Amino acid sequence: MHDKNLINAYLAAKYVVAYQDASHRIQVGEHDLVIDNMLREKNARVAYFITPENPFSQNLTHEENELRHERFISALRQENLSYLEGYGTDEAETWEQEKSYLIFCNDDNDIHKLAVNFGQLGILRIERNTPVTLLVLSTIKYSPIPKIMS
Repeated sequence: MHDKNLINAYLAAKYVVAYQDASHRIQVGEHDLVIDNMLREKNARVAYFITPENPFSQNLTHEENELRHERFISALRQENLSYLEGYGTDEAETWEQEKSYLIFCNDDNDIHKLAVNFGQLGILRIERNTPVTLLVLSTIKYSPIPKIMS
């Protein structure tokens, strides 16, 4: 179970995506007609808002986060996923903006793997005609490594 303060911070955060030369705010719990239109344009079933920055909500240096963005974009391109850039922050914008991506897809597994690989505890899921949902990683399953033979 995650810290309630962390979950509340995710729920109250300000999520913004750049679209058609403007900023569009995404609000957890609200149906988003603008993103519904984006989904139709992209011929996608669902969109996810995710950042590769600060895994497990632990602040990294600017340089470390930049490397993570490079790897993240490479992974998006490898999977041929369409995306728009954005950011996440708190309402008062006292937190440093986390560069984020609104990713359009038809396979939830692609995004779940991406989120786990980049250590993201919370991501947003947006499906047509449905309120924006916060998804929180609850468990990571590890496989045992065989003993090294000497």
